[in-house]
Amino acid sequence: MCGNGIRCISKYILDNNLHFYSSDYLHQSVHTLAGTIHCYPDLHHHLNNSQTLMVKVNMGSPSIMELNEEKPLDVPNREMNRTQPPEHWSREVNVLDKTFSITTVSMGNPHAVIFVESLSSIDVPLYGAGLETHKLFPHKANIEFVEVVDKNTIRVKVWERGSGETLACGTGACASLVASVLNSKIDSQKATTVIMPGGSLEVFWDEFDNKVYKTGPATSVFKGEITIPNSIFS
Repeated sequence: MCGNGIRCISKYILDNNLHFYSSDYLHQSVHTLAGTIHCYPDLHHHLNNSQTLMVKVNMGSPSIMELNEEKPLDVPNREMNRTQPPEHWSREVNVLDKTFSITTVSMGNPHAVIFVESLSSIDVPLYGAGLETHKLFPHKANIEFVEVVDKNTIRVKVWERGSGETLACGTGACASLVASVLNSKIDSQKATTVIMPGGSLEVFWDEFDNKVYKTGPATSVFKGEITIPNSIFS
């Protein structure tokens, strides 16, 4: 499942009239291997600027992963999480010459979140690759390095499993937000701006339904055609 790709699908549906209008905010359901993801595109924004659409996505409920276990430990609700001290959610991992305190979060895929004083001080390819393939993660993991700017803003760099360092990651933004709440880094009552090299997202973990909501743009870049040979399906 790709959190950013979901917003692009939402815009494609609207651009190609593959939808039914019911209100100012459409409700689209996208089925993924991580479950059904619900999208709410902002028609006002879309109509004012046909190239860009703002889409709110219900990314589902987060889980805290138990290291060395494929099955995650579900988090019933955020209120219970707040009663636990930050050290309850973190554990130390040694990689090369450093020891990192990580918080493991599942958004349907595995993430390890690490808080740093400054993103510029971290060699993301070096330590990201080392953490991705650490023995604690038998199926590898996505790695997020997070710098807290203030109570409503974080900066994130992501090392995605199987891909390397990327400009943005939707599930990584959500996992970083969840870890920030669990570790008392931000104001959990407001949406947090998550800044990545590829752009910014607004992310909020709702304490009432235990869902993480991500809002960001989807922009048309180009249109084209491709011929796919039949042999590719044989």
